[in-house]
Amino acid sequence: LSVYTREDYQRCRMLDAAELEHIRLIEGHLQPESFEPPSLYGRPLRMFTLLREPLDRLVSEYVFQKSWPENHLYAYLNENGISFREYLTSDVPLLKFRGKNFVSHCLAGVFAQDRDMGEVLALAKKHLEECFCVVGIQERFDESLLLLAGEIGLQKLCYERRNMLRPGATSGVSAEDRALAASLNSADLELYAFARGLFERRVEAAGPAFAARLREFRFLNEKYQKICAALDDRLPGFMPAACPLRNSSHSTRSMAPSPFLSMTTKALSFILGNAAWNSSRTTLPSLFVSISSNLSLGAALAGSSAARVRVGRASRPASANRANICQKTG
Repeated sequence: LSVYTREDYQRCRMLDAAELEHIRLIEGHLQPESFEPPSLYGRPLRMFTLLREPLDRLVSEYVFQKSWPENHLYAYLNENGISFREYLTSDVPLLKFRGKNFVSHCLAGVFAQDRDMGEVLALAKKHLEECFCVVGIQERFDESLLLLAGEIGLQKLCYERRNMLRPGATSGVSAEDRALAASLNSADLELYAFARGLFERRVEAAGPAFAARLREFRFLNEKYQKICAALDDRLPGFMPAACPLRNSSHSTRSMAPSPFLSMTTKALSFILGNAAWNSSRTTLPSLFVSISSNLSLGAALAGSSAARVRVGRASRPASANRANICQKTG
């Protein structure tokens, strides 16, 4: 279940037990109903998240919010000509938490301006350490992905880089603006350092075998990305995927048959072992967890094992399994 656009939030605000039975993964910019214990739609969760360097995240978020028409801030930011400095300092309801320790508020589950920021930060650290099965770091994406794979049983890990900011997109953000962002986000900076510490300890505990798996994965994924780039550049009749990577467990490319395509598909099959081809379509594996410029929280509905996450049958009436999705971080 992917929840990103305004339409997604409206469609998924309430789901019945019968609908939940078919859902194994929820991805999006979401808040759980509860951190202790983690739950959503009245069901227990196994949550994972990736954190990004706070100042880079803020700049990227601002540019993205002004560039993507489907997000709920696009119209407001553009119609009012909101600058990055105003994005940081505004007290209007839509923006009052955006530029001021937003990730700490999200991970604490606290959105109250009168709450002591030290308490919010302490609660966010507690939740990161105790409530998430994996805490990854965006700048160390490959290692984060392998940790997640080991925790919840991901099998197809190769990915392409998508949703990259265009060159020069952040040129309007000055050094003074970044300094202001740093002064307003000291809790997020401390929380990010704390998360990196959790991450480093997790990688160290995985031992030498993890480093070997990382080298192997990077080798394979480099080959995968080169082949995808070749598909983009050389195939006649190539049409980009209709949906962005985050909305699908596979990136599906429609294209006209060609000798080059046949050769490339065989190479993919040899290198990755999971490319499929028929007369008009090839399906390439991709990552199914959302990674974006914002805080991104994924939640696997809890089940019998980490490798095969399942939704258990409801032990309460269907009407009791309806829950609201919160759009505080979206």
